[in-house]
Amino acid sequence: MYRISNIDLIWPTYSFLSYILFDHYIPSSTYVPYAGGSYLSYIFQDHYTLSAVPSSFTGTCFYHLNTGSYHPAVLIPFIMAYCYLFYNLYNNLIEWRILLVLENLQGNHTLKVQKNFKYGFALFIVSEVMFFFGFFIALFYYALSPTIEMGNTWPSYPIITESKGIPTLNTLILLCSGVVATWGHKSLIAGYTYDAYLSFIWTIYLALFFMMAQLYEYTVNVITLQDGVYGSVFYMLTGFHGFHVFVGIIMLRNQILTYKW
Repeated sequence: MYRISNIDLIWPTYSFLSYILFDHYIPSSTYVPYAGGSYLSYIFQDHYTLSAVPSSFTGTCFYHLNTGSYHPAVLIPFIMAYCYLFYNLYNNLIEWRILLVLENLQGNHTLKVQKNFKYGFALFIVSEVMFFFGFFIALFYYALSPTIEMGNTWPSYPIITESKGIPTLNTLILLCSGVVATWGHKSLIAGYTYDAYLSFIWTIYLALFFMMAQLYEYTVNVITLQDGVYGSVFYMLTGFHGFHVFVGIIMLRNQILTYKW
């Protein structure tokens, strides 16, 4: 039997007073943000088991399969574990969305609350810009003035860079997806819902094609995270960018499914 605690009695009153006095509300206590943060932290942390086989989601599974250092059956439990974690994370996001929808239907999202949402998302975008800005600063710093430890060359020997092929293809895909997404945004503002729907669908297709091309590049690439500054910066920039593309696919897909076309 569930026993009513003092928090259950005080919290609705405090939330109501906050709504009346300050035109905002206090969300009720829920485990959803903590569960989502736990799933994400567990997915992207580098934990080593089975004789230092890295089980992080950085493409190392494909590296060990290509080099033949381990039997493919050894990696099956790791892949199944990550599939289970991503499944729980997806359900967690769906539950989080349901809570937001219920709050909106209850009238809790006032104009001031909506403005705070916009300010929060703007600060999130600024933090993302500064995040990538730091890595680009490291890239340009070592590229323009390579140290003695790097052999006074960029990239350090024997790494050979190749700008043609998949990098050029992915750049063109990103430019096309940006144009198509902007077309959908402008069409939605102008009221052309069919054009917006079609452009968003094409944006998702281009993003999926980009991720498949990047995954193939990781499988055939000989550069690893241990190859000095170049390898670290390369995988940090491209890996986190790929993760942002993945999150963008999920957000755009949810908007397509929930918008009344």
